[in-house]
Amino acid sequence: MVSVRTAILGRGPRIPNIAARLEVLTGLRTLRAASVRRRYGPQLARFVPDGLVIADVRMTVNGVALADAGPPGEPPTVIVKLGTGEGSDGILRRAIDAVTAIAADPRFAGWRLGPPAIHGHGESDGHPWMVESVLRGAPADELIAGGGDRPAIEAIALAEIEAFHACTARAAIVDDELLRRWVDEPAARVLTLVSDSPARVRALEDLGHRLRAELGGLELATGWVHGDFSPDNVLMNAQGSEVDGIVDWELAAPDALCCLDQVLFLLTVHTRLVHRELGQVVASFVTEPIPEPLAGSVAEVCHSQHPADPLDPRSLVLLCWLQHVAATTLKSPTRANHPIWGRYNVRSVLDALASLGPAC
Repeated sequence: MVSVRTAILGRGPRIPNIAARLEVLTGLRTLRAASVRRRYGPQLARFVPDGLVIADVRMTVNGVALADAGPPGEPPTVIVKLGTGEGSDGILRRAIDAVTAIAADPRFAGWRLGPPAIHGHGESDGHPWMVESVLRGAPADELIAGGGDRPAIEAIALAEIEAFHACTARAAIVDDELLRRWVDEPAARVLTLVSDSPARVRALEDLGHRLRAELGGLELATGWVHGDFSPDNVLMNAQGSEVDGIVDWELAAPDALCCLDQVLFLLTVHTRLVHRELGQVVASFVTEPIPEPLAGSVAEVCHSQHPADPLDPRSLVLLCWLQHVAATTLKSPTRANHPIWGRYNVRSVLDALASLGPAC
């Protein structure tokens, strides 16, 4: 057996096969989990409500330390979260602000779900913490992967987020301020990931011009959005017939383009089905037709936004991609700067756009 220490330090024989490499990776994950428990378990325990005990401690990909807690011997009832650094601190503060604002907004009184309830939040040694309710249910992507009725699950999930949108949706003319927030600011964040490539920078600039030209002056539905409405954040009952809860609200924002929640959900379901990264899927749509049934679903979203002159589905998909990548730089800076993630999710799309020339 090749020890984890040997593998890390590069001493001894090379790891000979996939099984041995997986063994090393498992060992590394075990060591990391133990380290997270030792380092953050005592800190998280300080915020656990009286009468509850910690059941598990782990770290999210965004660098937020969290622990499930509940009555002794019973399922967890709350999740305790703690920021551990600049990136995770910012995203946790955004989550607290968004959930607090939604809970206090009387316009959401008629929405049957609501985000997870916050039982407490504050700052500790400069890092934010919060305690929120555990929401029950199975992630929609697990139900689909397990053979669930994908069209029905999609329709139910989309109907629920539309009910959320309806609480604050209003028709707004897309002016320079909205274009700045929807296009220019996300493009500026994506630019930091590709600034070393003049061709990709030009493709990004051309995309910004295209989106500005197509969206400017249109009357579209704006309001509060979830911002990360993917099937793993939608919890449903075991039959997939009802949404039980929606989690991860850190990217929620007001005065955003409502339909992008639906587009992101449709795209991420498709990526799971074809076993590809979102950027790879979007890159393929730049030069090839969007396949059915995804094309019909996205077209329906486009038509619902502007029936008289429906938005170009590709433009809406590219806007969704642009905002998704920009959000990743906020939500998970480590992932956004990872060369493999960037290759498949950022550079592939811009390379596809660059291949079409300035008139993409």
